Amino acid sequence: MHSEPLPPAKDKKRAILRTGWASLLARVCFALLVFELITGLAITFAGFNAVIQWSVLVHTVAGLIMLIPTAIYCVQHWQDYRRYGLSQVVLLGWVALWGLMVCLISGAILTWQGVFDVKTSALWRSVHFYSTLAAAIGIVPHVLISFFRVLKGDASASAKSFLTTTAVCNVAGILIIGALTSSYSGTQYVNKLPEDYSYLYGTNRPFAPSLATTDTGGAFDKRTFTGSQSCGTTGCHAQITKEWQPSAHRYAAMDPVFQGIQKVMADQNGPESTRYCGGCHDPISLFSGSKNIFTEKLTS
Repeated sequence: MHSEPLPPAKDKKRAILRTGWASLLARVCFALLVFELITGLAITFAGFNAVIQWSVLVHTVAGLIMLIPTAIYCVQHWQDYRRYGLSQVVLLGWVALWGLMVCLISGAILTWQGVFDVKTSALWRSVHFYSTLAAAIGIVPHVLISFFRVLKGDASASAKSFLTTTAVCNVAGILIIGALTSSYSGTQYVNKLPEDYSYLYGTNRPFAPSLATTDTGGAFDKRTFTGSQSCGTTGCHAQITKEWQPSAHRYAAMDPVFQGIQKVMADQNGPESTRYCGGCHDPISLFSGSKNIFTEKLTS
């Protein structure tokens, strides 16, 4: 394959100083790119938990931070090496550049949708994922081939320091995610019935005589079900929440008539009997274990 001659020595020296191994901008951008790749793959393939939730936030913040520096570096890198002849390293660089451009643009769009919209687009998520893979396929061998080429040259120390900086920065980023997870890992729900819960109809039918049950057959923390107002303030179910607020359904558990009947049933037949009505009128109290013989307030 025909290729153009390499630039003069002074141009190569300028390239090394500007966007090569010793460049601070190059180190920062590459460290952030590797961090974004690691956290992005974890977010995509790992289970949803507190670590991943914090990873999403840190991944997004780091992505926003790197937008402008990476764009500046890509322009400078292209200017420094644009006259180099076509080779496998240059070809990989072009693959990395185009993949990275699409990745950055799609990431910015997803961030905008996540902050200002109800949900992110499946199309843009796919574009972001596959452009990330394209960028990684180009960048990783592009850097490694260049690294092994200079191991015995003058830039050997700078190249080794470049990769060391990347490793240190990524370890620090992972430790930050770990620290954030340790500081706050979300609300801890207690999905179990009280120790003194009365199993009048047997342990296999904790909510009887109501036919209502849960998918686990066990209890749910009452905080799992409460907070209906939030459903209408996130942009998801605003109209439904507005219609629900004045409805009888909303007051099913607190209606004076229901409360009166519940009290009579508890006095005459025991608090366990109120579970029969709780399946429809008061599921929060039923599934959290409030309708119990040792509970003063049957509706929690």
